[in-house]
Amino acid sequence: MALKSKRLSGGFYYSPLKKVKGHLERYEVEDRQGAFAKAGQQDVTLFLTNIEVMEADSPYPYKTAEIKLKFSDRLSSAYVIFEDSIDAVLGKETGASSVDDLVGRDLVLEREDNHIFFTDTKTNKTNSGTVWRVMAVEGSSSAVSPLETALKLLDGLTAEQFKSEAIKNPSVKRDVALINSIISDKFFKSDGVSTLFTIVDGKFTKKA
Repeated sequence: MALKSKRLSGGFYYSPLKKVKGHLERYEVEDRQGAFAKAGQQDVTLFLTNIEVMEADSPYPYKTAEIKLKFSDRLSSAYVIFEDSIDAVLGKETGASSVDDLVGRDLVLEREDNHIFFTDTKTNKTNSGTVWRVMAVEGSSSAVSPLETALKLLDGLTAEQFKSEAIKNPSVKRDVALINSIISDKFFKSDGVSTLFTIVDGKFTKKA
């Protein structure tokens, strides 16, 4: 068969896929390449087979895909956000899951462009980039809703502590209405909170 380019736009880490369902056959870890790569930096490549394109920037007629992620241990990094999404889908505590939990399973991945990682308070410039999240995993026990996650998270925290944690939680963040109610304090006045919790020393504590 003649060699034919896929005519993709974007850089080394770019994929035209925005939302894709597929089977994670394996993943590979390799040293980062390129002029700007530093010693010790690594990339993780996800190898998907039997894919179903759910959304893409351009036509993608192939049944396999490789999605490359920049590995990082930093809490605000795209890779940790990716891992947090695994926790959310599998219904596990933050930091409990890894990409190993996905190998051999069918899953749905979604790409977010221009995700803001942080804003420089001095220059007001934002640092943004691409983030991949796991949205579903076949056979997972992800029946835990964003509200259930929020109520579990609330136990033992003050309102301000809870707000800080909730807006970072990948499961809670999926429910925009819930996030807005938390930020506006309406969440704390809801029946769900008043029924399940009492306030002791400023902290929400589950009723016996």
